Amino acid sequence: MPSPPEAQSAAAAGLCLACGLCCSGVLFKQATARAEEFEAMEKVGLETFDTGEKGYFKLPCDKLDGCRCTIYETRFRICRTFSCALLDKLKRGEATATEAQHVVAEAKAMLDRADAVDERLRFVDRRMELQKAGPFGGASSPQERAQAAKAYVHMAALERYLDRHFRREGAGMFSYDSLAGEAEAADTPSD
Repeated sequence: MPSPPEAQSAAAAGLCLACGLCCSGVLFKQATARAEEFEAMEKVGLETFDTGEKGYFKLPCDKLDGCRCTIYETRFRICRTFSCALLDKLKRGEATATEAQHVVAEAKAMLDRADAVDERLRFVDRRMELQKAGPFGGASSPQERAQAAKAYVHMAALERYLDRHFRREGAGMFSYDSLAGEAEAADTPSD
């Protein structure tokens, strides 16, 4: 029988392999890249950019295949160290593997429902545009206004759920550096 730390580690790995939201562009639109990693990132085809203060690579990561990283063994620091709020709860024993998997399944179901309204809602950058545009998004006809309002409701519900279960406090969709800051604060890699 595995020891509690081994069981938690296995549960954490299983959760990540069932989720993938941190890499898919659902939670964040970019992740911090270290300057010394840019060349390696560009070699594997990641789109990187430098703001002068920090470097980033765009999400969704095209190295994600379903919920699996295709460059897992050579993944970058941010990828090795990031741990979402749900994974942290699982590691601390504040959530069971079953509870955490239920949260992931509900997030994915919400994404599917949002996709049925507007397929662009899967990505945080599109949800950011919708949030800025407001509930009617500048639509003029009653049908467009109804569709925009429906998309806005799905966006708001999804964002609330993601903030509550996956993002750390203060790391909402408008916090571009949230993924960067969370990983930089990590003391040890999470494998």
